[in-house]
Amino acid sequence: MTRSAIRHMILVLLLTIPVVAETATRLDLIPYAGSIQYADTLAKDRSTIAGLYGYYGIGAKHSIEGDAGWTRIDYDSGTLSRINQYDTTLVYSNYGLLDWKWRAGAHLITSNDAASEGGILMGGLHNYEPSRFSRGVDIYLSRYKDYAPALDVQQVTGSWGFYPRQFPKTYVQVQGHYIHLSDEIGFDQQSFGSAELSLVRPIRDWTVTLFGWAGQQVFGVQKEGFVVYNLPEKHQGAYGASLKYAVASTSSIKLEFVQKHFEELGATVKARASQWLLFWQQTF
Repeated sequence: MTRSAIRHMILVLLLTIPVVAETATRLDLIPYAGSIQYADTLAKDRSTIAGLYGYYGIGAKHSIEGDAGWTRIDYDSGTLSRINQYDTTLVYSNYGLLDWKWRAGAHLITSNDAASEGGILMGGLHNYEPSRFSRGVDIYLSRYKDYAPALDVQQVTGSWGFYPRQFPKTYVQVQGHYIHLSDEIGFDQQSFGSAELSLVRPIRDWTVTLFGWAGQQVFGVQKEGFVVYNLPEKHQGAYGASLKYAVASTSSIKLEFVQKHFEELGATVKARASQWLLFWQQTF
C-alpha cells in the first residue's frame, strides 16, 4: 500500500460524510504522553510516546476520530541507535442503521526505519444497544512494502461487550484476534491467535479499567486500529490497568500502566516492556 493510496482513502472518508441537518456537535481532544522501559531485549533501551487524539461527533449518526502520534525508540547498541516513528490515524463511523454502526479508516506509519513503515486499512460492523451490549467484527489489512520480502497482514477481530446482571454498572468486553501473514518471517508459523478481556467500572468521579490478553500476535493491530505493532516481534500477552478521574464535567485525567511480554526475532530469551501513559481529556 502506497502513501498516495492512504491519502486517497482519507479523502474518500471525508467526502463520504454527508451534510446532515443536525447542528449538535461534540469535540473531544485528548493529548497524551508516556514512556516504555524494556528488559531482556536484544538492543532496545526505552521509548518515548506523545500524541493528540480527537473525536468529533456530528449529530447522533456520524463521528470522525483522528490521532497523530510520535514514538521514539532508543537502542543501546547496534547500527540504528534511534527510531523516530510517526503514526497518523483517521476513522469515520456511522450510526444511522438502526442499532448498527459501521466504521472505516486508515492508519499510516512513517519512520526513519524503512522496513517498519506501513499502511493499514480498516473496516468494521457492530450491533449495539446502549447500556446493554455491543458485538461486532473488525478487519485490518496491513502492508509493509519495504519489509524483506514485502509483507501483507490480514487481521480479523471479533468483540462482545455486555453488562452482567449481577454487576449492572460494570462493562465487560471479550475480544478474539486472528492474524495471518503473507510470509513466514522467522517464527515458524504464519497464523496467530489471541484472546482479550477488559472490565470497566465507574465509581463516582473515578473510572477503573482492568485489562489483559494472552496468545500470540505478530504485526498486530490493537485499540480499534489506533495502536499497531510494526516490528518483527511475537507478542505473547499483556496486562494492565487505568485510573480516570473526572476533574470537571468537561475534563478528565487518566493514568494507564501496561506490562507487555514479547519475543524478538532472533532472540533466545523473552523480553518485557513496562509502559506508562498519561492522558488529559477536554470536551468542547
